[in-house]
Amino acid sequence: MPSYAARRGQGPEDMMAGGHSLGGPQTSADMYAAVPTNHDSNLAYAAYPTPYDSTMTEEIDPALSSPPNVHDEAIAGSPTRSHSVASYSDHHDSYARPDGAAASTCSLGDGQSQLGLNPRSGSGLGLYDKYEDHEMSDKTGGGHRGTANLAGGRTLVKDGKKGFWAGESSRGRKFLLLAVLVVLLLIAVAVAIPTAIVTRNNERKANNAFVADGSSSTAPSSSSAAAPTTSATPTTTAFQGIPTGANGSADWRTAPFGGDGSIVYTEDGSSFVYNNSFGGFWVSIPFNDSARAQDDVPPLNEQWDYSTTLINGVNLGGWLITEPFIVPSLYEPFNAASDSRTATNHAIDEWTLSEVLGTNLTSVMTNHYETFITEKDFAEIAGAGLNWVRIPIAWWLIEVWEGEPYLANVGWTYFLKAIGWARKYGLRLNLDLHAVPGSQNGYNHSGRQGTVNFLNGVMGIANAQRTLDYIRTLTEFISQPQYSNVVPMFSVLNEPLGLLAIDVDSLRHFYWETYSMMRQITGYGTGKGPFISFHDGFVDLNSTRDGGWMGWMPGSDRVSLDTHPYLCFSEPNNDGMTYQAAKPCMYWADKMNTTTQQFGLAIAGEWSLAINDCGKWLNNVGNGNRYNGTYYLPNTGATTPRFAGVGSCDLWNDYTRWNQTLKDGFRLVATGHMDAFRHWFFWTWKTGYSTTLGRIANPMWNYQLGFENGWIPRNPREVVGACQSLVRNNGFTVAMGSNPAPTLSPWMTGGSGAGTQQNAAISRTYTRWPPVSLGTLNAANLPHYTPTAPIVTMPVATPTSYPNGYLAVTNPGNGWYNTGNSRGFMTEIPGCTYPDPWQGVSATVPSRPCMGGARMVKKNVVVERGPAPTPAPRVG
Repeated sequence: MPSYAARRGQGPEDMMAGGHSLGGPQTSADMYAAVPTNHDSNLAYAAYPTPYDSTMTEEIDPALSSPPNVHDEAIAGSPTRSHSVASYSDHHDSYARPDGAAASTCSLGDGQSQLGLNPRSGSGLGLYDKYEDHEMSDKTGGGHRGTANLAGGRTLVKDGKKGFWAGESSRGRKFLLLAVLVVLLLIAVAVAIPTAIVTRNNERKANNAFVADGSSSTAPSSSSAAAPTTSATPTTTAFQGIPTGANGSADWRTAPFGGDGSIVYTEDGSSFVYNNSFGGFWVSIPFNDSARAQDDVPPLNEQWDYSTTLINGVNLGGWLITEPFIVPSLYEPFNAASDSRTATNHAIDEWTLSEVLGTNLTSVMTNHYETFITEKDFAEIAGAGLNWVRIPIAWWLIEVWEGEPYLANVGWTYFLKAIGWARKYGLRLNLDLHAVPGSQNGYNHSGRQGTVNFLNGVMGIANAQRTLDYIRTLTEFISQPQYSNVVPMFSVLNEPLGLLAIDVDSLRHFYWETYSMMRQITGYGTGKGPFISFHDGFVDLNSTRDGGWMGWMPGSDRVSLDTHPYLCFSEPNNDGMTYQAAKPCMYWADKMNTTTQQFGLAIAGEWSLAINDCGKWLNNVGNGNRYNGTYYLPNTGATTPRFAGVGSCDLWNDYTRWNQTLKDGFRLVATGHMDAFRHWFFWTWKTGYSTTLGRIANPMWNYQLGFENGWIPRNPREVVGACQSLVRNNGFTVAMGSNPAPTLSPWMTGGSGAGTQQNAAISRTYTRWPPVSLGTLNAANLPHYTPTAPIVTMPVATPTSYPNGYLAVTNPGNGWYNTGNSRGFMTEIPGCTYPDPWQGVSATVPSRPCMGGARMVKKNVVVERGPAPTPAPRVG
C-alpha cells in the first residue's frame, strides 16, 4: 500500500462556504473549457452548412471528418453550440481529425468561432445570412478550409459607410443592381438545367449507396465458425444528394441524417434539438452503420482501434434491470420511508418488486422501460463526448422458468430499441449480462438479493449450465452482421463474487468454457464476433499462480479484463477533493497498464464520483451508510454499525446545496478516474427521482446531472495526462507508472496469433467443463441439466418506415448467426428432483444426483409479450 501524504482538511462544511479554492496547487487538469453557449439566433445558419462543396464532385472521401448536416430555414432559431478559438488551441488535439488534419474554424463576426464543417471545400462558399449593410472584409486569421458565412471565411464589418458600396450614389447603386440582376439571370438559366441533372444523378447514387450498405448487412447466417459478413463501407457517393435546404426544402421529419443543431423527431412524434459540438452526426436509415458519435472516433462500419482510441463510456444502469438506489420511486411505495435496521421493507430487489406489483407488473415495468431511458438519452450521450454505452440486461429478457416472478421478454423490445438508437447516433454497445440464474453475487442488482447459487452450492453447476445457454443466445444474436457493428463487446458475467463465495478456479473454468463456446460460434480474428469481457471477480491483480489473472489464457482472441474500482466502499474518510482525485491515479493506473501488457484490454466497466457511500439505498434497502455510522453488515444480524461515522450525509445527498468549489472538486475527481482508467464506463448515466427526498437521488452516481450542472468534464478527452500532476501534487511517495498504457499485442485484438493458446498447461487444466469440483463439493455429485430442450432464439427488429428515397432492408436477420450451432438448450430431467435453484447453498447434496441421459422436458417457460419490437427510431 502506498503511504499517504498529510490529509487535506476540506470537509463538507468548507464546501458550503463560497469562494474557497481547492487545496494544493492548481494544474492543467483543473482548467476546463467554457461551456458551449448558444449563438445569436440570426447566426444559426452557421450550424447548417451544405454538405462538402457547392460543386457536385463525382466522388467524396468516405472517411468523413464532419457531419453531413441538413439545413432548414424554418429552424433558424434553434440553439446551436460553439466553442471559442481559445478552447480549441488550448486543448491541443481534442478535436483533431483522425487523419491528423487540424479542425478549421471561421469567424462569425461575434468574437466566437465555429468548427469548420466543410474540410473538402476549397472555395469556402457556404450559406449566406441577411447582412443588409454589412460589408465583407478580407481580414482573416489565416486560410480556413471550412464553410463560412462568407466566401473564403471573410469577416463581417458592420460599418456601412466604408468601402466601395458606401461611396456610390443612390442612382449608381440602382444601376449596378440592375446590371448584376441581368448577369445573374443569364447565369441561372445556363446553370440550372445541368445542375439539376447532376443533382438528380447524385441523389440516385446516394440512395443506392445507402440501400446497398443496408442490404449488405443482411448476409445469411453462417453454417460454421467462419467470419461474419460485416456491413459494407458506404460508397464514395454515400453522402451526396443530401438536400441542402437552402430554400427551406428540407423536412427534419424525413431527413436521413443530421448534425449539431438539427431537429430529431422520435417515434412518438415528439422532437428535440440534437446538440453535438464534437462533430458527431446521426443517421436514421435502418441498418445503416455510417453514424459517428464524434468526429475523432470511427463510424460504426469501421473497426475500433483499442490501442489508440479510448473508450469513454457510460452505463445505463437501472433501466433493463432495476436497482433501488437508481430508480427509488419504483420501490418507495413498498418500503419504509427512512432507513432502519428493524423496518419492514417489501421490495428490496426486482424479484420482490415483481411479487408485490402483482397484476400491475406488466404496466408498471413497461412504463419504466418506456420512460426511464429514451432516444434523447442516446443523443445526449453522444453530445456529451461519450462514445460507448454499457447496457446491463438480465436473463429474464430471454425467458423465465416456472416460479421466477419477473416480467419476461418485454425488456428485449427495449434492448432492440437501444440497438437502434445506438446505431442512429454512432454509439457502440458493450452488452452486459448483469443478472444470471441463481445469482452470481447475492447483490440486489443480480436480480435477487441473498445467497450466491451460481458456481456455488448444490445448484451451482446447473445454474451455470443455464447461464451458458443465455450467453450462447446473446452471442448468436449480436454476431449477426446486422448487429455486430453496433454491439462489438459482450461482458458475459457482471461481478461474480470471487473468493468470498465462488472459488476462483471454478470461475476460470466457466470463463474458459464461455470463451470456447463463443469462438466456436464466431470464429477467430478481428471482426468475427464480439470482444469478450471477463470481470475480475474482485480478485486482486496478480499472477495466475497466486490466484489472479496475469498470465491466464495467453493467446486468447479479443479478451478483456473488466474491473470495477470504487472509492466509496472502504473505510470512510474526509480527505480533501484534490487528494480524492489523486487516489485512482495512485491505486489503479499502473494496474490497468499492467493488465494491458500481460493480459489484454483493461477496462473499468464501472466507477462513480462517490468519494463516500452517502446515498439513498446505496447499500441495500433499509441499510445506512458507512460515512454517517449507520451501516450494518448485511445478512449477519449485526446490532452495531460496522464503521464509526465521520460526518453527515445531508450535503453529499443534496446537490442543490453544492457550491462551485465542491463542483470543481468533483470535476477533478472525475478527471483523475478518467485518466487513470483510460478505457472506462461511468456508473451510471442517470439516477431517478425520489418521492421521499423530493429530488433526484444519489447525484454522485449521475453522469447526466453532473454534465448538466458542471461537476463532470464537458469533454472527457481533456483529461489525458492529468494523473502525473495529481500524484505529484498530493504527496504520494510511490511514483505512478507509465501512462498511457503499453500498446496491445496483435493477438489481444484479433491480429496475428489470436486464438492460439500460448500456455499448454493452462489449456489442459481449464478445458474441462464442468470442473471437477466447486470449492469443497465434488461436481460429479451435483445436479446437472441436459441439452434436449428447444433452442431459444431472440426476435429481431423489423423496420416499418424509412426516410424518403431509401428502400427497405429485406433481411434484418433471424436471431441466430451460426446455423451449425444446433445443440439443444438445458432443462430438467423428467423424474429427477432438484433443490430450489435459489437455495442451493443450504441444500443437501442429493444421494442420487441427476446427471442427464434421459429424455428431458423443459420446465414451464413463461412468455409475456410486450410491445412489438421497433426499428431504429423514425424521424417521421
